[in-house]
Amino acid sequence: YGDFCHQLQNNPGGFYFHTELFPALMQGERVEESVLAALDKINSRLDNFDVVVIIRGGGATSDLSGFDTYLLAAACAQFPLPVITGIGHERDDTVIDSVAHTRVKTPTAAAEFLIDCMNDAADELDLLATRLYDGARNLLMQEHQRLVSCKNRIPSAAYSCISDAKLILLTVRKDIVQAVTSSLFRQQRLMDASPEKQLARGYSITLKNGKAVKNTSLLNEGDEIITRLYHGEVISVVTNKSSKNK
Repeated sequence: YGDFCHQLQNNPGGFYFHTELFPALMQGERVEESVLAALDKINSRLDNFDVVVIIRGGGATSDLSGFDTYLLAAACAQFPLPVITGIGHERDDTVIDSVAHTRVKTPTAAAEFLIDCMNDAADELDLLATRLYDGARNLLMQEHQRLVSCKNRIPSAAYSCISDAKLILLTVRKDIVQAVTSSLFRQQRLMDASPEKQLARGYSITLKNGKAVKNTSLLNEGDEIITRLYHGEVISVVTNKSSKNK
């Protein structure tokens, strides 16, 4: 266990490993019972760990029989966390070696395996960081180019907008002038056709009972009529009338 921890703590990548020892008997009749009890303790704290490492020092091959039991093999095969075994020499083979996630030959090799895993993860993170950096840089460059393009289009767009607005104003101005001119012309015509203008030209208006007389048939002998001139009025009495136009 000391060699295992030493190897982890002095890894070239400077990775930090949190290790916790769950002691168990590594030989004898109580190996199964002892290792199962340690696995139960780990199982109650799964959130604290990423992997389980079962290691032991060197020893005779006959001492490894405790790792060939069905219960211990089933527990390792079905354990929620990956199980790494380093319990014998390279020539030794146990049942839990066969069902473990990874089998190595020594505790030091188990530490090296974990360090290699960290190196692979670090390489993947570096790759992802590089992709993230490149993606962000490319996106910023694209946005910069888009902003430059928008900036270059602003003067022409503004000139076009101002030109359009100027044309609209000129059109509106022309329409207003025409409308005002037409309105003034109509008012002038109305003023020229007003009774006052007609009276000023020498015409007169004949009224009977306050209403203009347009036909002699509306008059009778003895009717009182008023002739309105530009200046003043003349009151007359009808003594004779004629419908003949002269």
